[in-house]
Amino acid sequence: MYIIWISCIHFLKIFAIISLMKSNTSIIAYVGNGVVKGGLVYHEKGKNPIVLSARKRDLKYYDERDRDHIETLILSEFETLMKEIKTEDFPKLHNKKCGKPDSALIILASPWYLSETNTIKMQESKPFLVTEDLMNKATSNIIKAYKGERDNITVLEQNFLSVVVNGYNISNPIGKKVKDLDVNVFTSYARADSIKKIEDIVSSNFHMHNIHIHSQSLVSFSAINDLYTDLKDYTVIDITSVLTEVLIVKENILRDTASFPLGRYSLMQSVSETINPKPADSTPDGSNPTLLSLDATESLIESYANNKLEPELGQRVGSAIKIAEKDWLNSFSSVLRQITVNGALPKDVFLFAKYDIANIFKQFIENEEYQQFALTSGKFDIKIVSPKDASSVCDIDKDANTDQDLDISIVIGALFNNKKLFA
Repeated sequence: MYIIWISCIHFLKIFAIISLMKSNTSIIAYVGNGVVKGGLVYHEKGKNPIVLSARKRDLKYYDERDRDHIETLILSEFETLMKEIKTEDFPKLHNKKCGKPDSALIILASPWYLSETNTIKMQESKPFLVTEDLMNKATSNIIKAYKGERDNITVLEQNFLSVVVNGYNISNPIGKKVKDLDVNVFTSYARADSIKKIEDIVSSNFHMHNIHIHSQSLVSFSAINDLYTDLKDYTVIDITSVLTEVLIVKENILRDTASFPLGRYSLMQSVSETINPKPADSTPDGSNPTLLSLDATESLIESYANNKLEPELGQRVGSAIKIAEKDWLNSFSSVLRQITVNGALPKDVFLFAKYDIANIFKQFIENEEYQQFALTSGKFDIKIVSPKDASSVCDIDKDANTDQDLDISIVIGALFNNKKLFA
């Protein structure tokens, strides 16, 4: 499986500089729809990346549907996260385990970006030379077709997922004479002003300009390919945020991406609203009492998953989870109808979330009646992906007390960034 970065001249210059580097300290961060995560990662050529610190900040429950307002809230949390890494994490680690951060990798989850996979086909009776200019024109046409009359849109990333020349997979077609060229290109787009705000927050805190922003889809796709090299067909389901994000990979090509507004938060909100008592008649202002905090609700769900609740409370939590299950499966089914028109889902499924939360969603998916709808044959083979699963390719600094907030998003970001720095 090869990933080739487009804009070859620009990136070759970057790689030429990076290849001279022996080590690098980076900021790895994730910007979701309801949560931001981040930390410091140390990279050294020829070695596994090391996660030195990890933090997470959740938004409080909200019913706001206005995108601009939600963005303001998320970016405020993101700025606070960057300040915490700068003033609390870095001083503890500086000179002992890492130097000043040289670069930053920011991962965007849905709905911060939109993406598509296109196929470029060129076929001639006589051999033709594949040049950088030829490929740039082809990929530029993809961008022009998407943007159309849209304003305030920027290309987040554009990558070759596979290159087939005369029937053979190769890593780089530039400079080769071919009769038949088949290229799969993944392109994602984001709002230009949103990207500018994120870059400004990072650069103002760390005074750096080497900031790379990528989609959760591409980073997850790359990480699973590194962790499970023998798989060519699989589904990734990310339930770490307000939304659920779904990726479909077939023949090592990222074929489809989709999302829907139910995920970890909808599960916790269902439990919190069920457990929280209704306001008493004597409530002075008649307002509803404050919902359980996210941490308290998550702890309650984890206790339920491990059979540690009193029977009466466990029954109430279980009832709330059943409500969340019905809503989530309805949305998931709707998404599958859209993205599996040309074939069944791959049976290998990877879930991204904290283990106890992910295990509940795993049980949702393993519902027998539901699987008969989702697949033409066979059953899902579901694996919960945790930081421990990446232990062979990513190290965790045990002295940094990262266990509480260490998230798979930071780990896969570290793997992806390591590849960018030293590939």
